[in-house]
Amino acid sequence: MANKSTFNIDFFLNLHLILNIKNAIPDHQINSLQGIKGILEGSDIEAIIFDIDQTIVPFGGTTIPEEIQQLIRSLQPKYRMCFLSNFPHTEDRIKRIHAIEGQLEIHAIFSERRKPSPAAFRLALEYLGSEPKKTMMVGDRVLTDIIGANQLGLQTVLVAPLDKKTDPFFMVTLPRFFERPYLKLGRFIHKSKS
Repeated sequence: MANKSTFNIDFFLNLHLILNIKNAIPDHQINSLQGIKGILEGSDIEAIIFDIDQTIVPFGGTTIPEEIQQLIRSLQPKYRMCFLSNFPHTEDRIKRIHAIEGQLEIHAIFSERRKPSPAAFRLALEYLGSEPKKTMMVGDRVLTDIIGANQLGLQTVLVAPLDKKTDPFFMVTLPRFFERPYLKLGRFIHKSKS
């Protein structure tokens, strides 16, 4: 039976990844999803993993904005793609994810392990049939999307959230409060070592 909890135990089981501050630094940071076109141009990327909430739709939303649909459709002929999201595996949430999948015919990976667990990313890589270095992870969260993907050597893109007002406070807003200074600290330490 799927884990129906909204509590992400994998976050705590993978604190060692989070405490390795270099894992917090994305390869790229963009203000909107449209920015991935420039990153992909001339790259060796063959596959893209997208986070769902705040990357593709506002948190809890089901309708992908038209400009994001157009962008992803323009990339589909060249890149293999899937969705990977930390969502509770309840019947209504699964229906929501299926509704999102159907808009672009992109499969969502249902993993028992949640980001930042490397197991969740390995499942997505297996589905895509892609190597980490030729795969891009695009997400809005440092502590889940970026740290987990960096651990496995994926190209990472941190995108600004679509609509922060839709974030649940304890699950997303509060952790985001810590992500910003943690990312700044990581960049400062990385820069001083260079």
